[in-house]
Amino acid sequence: MKTHKHLFPQVCAVENVMAAARAAMQGKLSGSSAARFHARWETHAVTLAEELATGTWQPGPYTYFDIHEPKLRRVAAAPFRDRVVHHALVRVLEPLFEPKFIEDSYACRKGKGTHAGVRRCAQFARRFPFVLKCDIRRYFPRIDHALLLHRIGRTIADPQVMALVRRILDTHEDGRRMEWGEDLFDCHAHRHGLPIGNLTSQFFANFHLDGFDHFVKHELRVKGYVRYVDDFLIFAESRELKRDCRLV
Repeated sequence: MKTHKHLFPQVCAVENVMAAARAAMQGKLSGSSAARFHARWETHAVTLAEELATGTWQPGPYTYFDIHEPKLRRVAAAPFRDRVVHHALVRVLEPLFEPKFIEDSYACRKGKGTHAGVRRCAQFARRFPFVLKCDIRRYFPRIDHALLLHRIGRTIADPQVMALVRRILDTHEDGRRMEWGEDLFDCHAHRHGLPIGNLTSQFFANFHLDGFDHFVKHELRVKGYVRYVDDFLIFAESRELKRDCRLV
């Protein structure tokens, strides 16, 4: 049920944008756009809040580059002021979605992270003799925008917030794929993919698999399960899934 309807004033509130700017600036002032923003960050934050409130904010283009960690990934760096907007949005959405997450989802959450996830894995490893390690192939590039927006819209009923989410998603240049219908002329652009590097991408990607988490925990009733974004581990007493769908 949609219960959150009047969120946009919170997103574009000056105090929220200022807090978002402080968070975005932490340890990330080496780039030229970040340095320019930092020079007069309070003034820039107020201007950004006004642009959001009036609907005049326009996201800038991403800078794309490849990294190996260890596998090849294409990273997208948004302009710094856009990163502030991402922080401002997540600051409002995070408290609404956080209570829905399972205990053992560790990415992009306060009080969680890689170290906490590793500790939890160590606990399960002492308890269970078998573990299945999985990851979702090309997860970020394949996330369907329409499906993601539909899932977010189950909780968020504010059309301005949803429009802001859609605008952020649409900025990703690599996120367009042409799909053909049954008719030769039935062709339309289908949006997919989240740019690796955005705070919003991390948050949305984590949220997008929340339904899978609940399926594993409550439908399959798996006792030992840990997920970090698109990587997850299932711990068990045996190699086989028991008839009652429990891994115990």
